[in-house]
Amino acid sequence: MQQQIPLGFKFNNEVTFVTFVPGDSAQAVMAIQKLGHEKDERYIYIWGGQGAGKTHLLQALCQQYSEQQRPVAYLALEDRDHYPPSILDGLENLSLVCIDDIEHVAGNAEWEEALFHLFNRMRDHKTPLLISGSKPPAQLNLQLPDIKSRMGWGLTLQIKLLNDMTGSYSRIYTSLIAVK
Repeated sequence: MQQQIPLGFKFNNEVTFVTFVPGDSAQAVMAIQKLGHEKDERYIYIWGGQGAGKTHLLQALCQQYSEQQRPVAYLALEDRDHYPPSILDGLENLSLVCIDDIEHVAGNAEWEEALFHLFNRMRDHKTPLLISGSKPPAQLNLQLPDIKSRMGWGLTLQIKLLNDMTGSYSRIYTSLIAVK
């Protein structure tokens, strides 16, 4: 029997939907907040530039689920060198899985295959899945055709950077933290 590798991830209490400034992405944020509550939508892929707040949204959804005592997993693929693809085994049994920065495993056959199998297990178990990337699914440099096609299933939402009138998401978030 395989053993699940624990991740040392603690939620930052400041990372919530309340502290997120949605700008032109308000409808996308509403859809993310409802993920798993609606019967039809179990998978959302969000994309946007650096500083748009994708990580904040994934962690805010994890926080929301955790507050309801529902087990979740948040996995930052930029840290993929710290754990093997087998870390994905069994995640479909949780209430929610959020995978951040999928572009960091593009071209890695082992990770792409593990994500493909996770995606299928998540769908079979009807477990909500939220994935983020820097580009739309069709523009990801994924090599495995099956995982590339799966990324385009479900709802795809762009998280837009805040405009110059409101400043960047990062500056606003940093200001919110500094005020507390």
